[in-house]
Amino acid sequence: MSNHTGDKVDRFNKPNLHQFGAESIYVINDPENIKRREGFVKDWSIFSGFDYTFVDAVMGKDVDIDELISSGRLKTFWCGEGALTPNILGVFQSHLNIWHKIVDEYRDINSYHLILEDDVRLTPYFLDHAYSSGQFSKILKFLHNSSVNALWWGRADKKVTGESYNKLLKVPERFLALGAHGYMITPGTASYLINEASEIQYPLDVFLDVKLTGWQRHYCPNFSYMRQISHMIGGRFFPEDHEHRVWGSTTQPDWFDDTTRDHEGMYRNVPTEMHQYIKSVKEHYLEGYKKGIQFQLKKGYPKGLL
Repeated sequence: MSNHTGDKVDRFNKPNLHQFGAESIYVINDPENIKRREGFVKDWSIFSGFDYTFVDAVMGKDVDIDELISSGRLKTFWCGEGALTPNILGVFQSHLNIWHKIVDEYRDINSYHLILEDDVRLTPYFLDHAYSSGQFSKILKFLHNSSVNALWWGRADKKVTGESYNKLLKVPERFLALGAHGYMITPGTASYLINEASEIQYPLDVFLDVKLTGWQRHYCPNFSYMRQISHMIGGRFFPEDHEHRVWGSTTQPDWFDDTTRDHEGMYRNVPTEMHQYIKSVKEHYLEGYKKGIQFQLKKGYPKGLL
């Protein structure tokens, strides 16, 4: 299907996504989560011009928290929801691995590389309006003719809040409707993020806003083209027998599992296994206005003594 105003989403003719203007597309997936992988393949198979590579996610069970702390990479950790879990740290490492891959394999500093999480899907807005109206094509043309440091193809909300850059794009408002589920960067931006990731101080989506929104040339469509399934169905936590269980949060303690979750106070989103690493906890306003909880970390007990 050609790249022109008036393209229609025809599920029989496989609408062309033109790689979203990217040289490469990486999809982060837990290799043990077959259902999420199969769901991604199925739902995106109706499109052409969308060639991607799965990259194994770093899961919490593979994170050496003692090593992160002893190496100085994990000293303090701020989260708006006060969530500090091994999986959150694993998500950070998963994205970091891809940034390294981009820097190592691509020399064109102006090339774009799209990073997706396996629960991301195109929104009804993209399918019903942005593609057929030519809006998507115009953004692709803009990307081709411009030098952009980062572009989110969607945030957590349907409508993106921020300062208008032009009729198609906005500079998203910091720390609002965060998203790390579908963003595109250049090798130069990846190199910058790697340097800034010498310490892990925030969840990955917060880190991106802290580090990228201070730059110029970072944008998002006025309406999200991509969102996580959990945001589109309006829930992140589901009982084990729920039809949407597979799309539930993998980073926070399960609301339905009392053995791993403390429900009270500033530790309410911290699994019991993480308590040994916390030296102190306090409310903290990120950059003076975004309220959250900050943890100060310490080395835990030797595993043989637990």
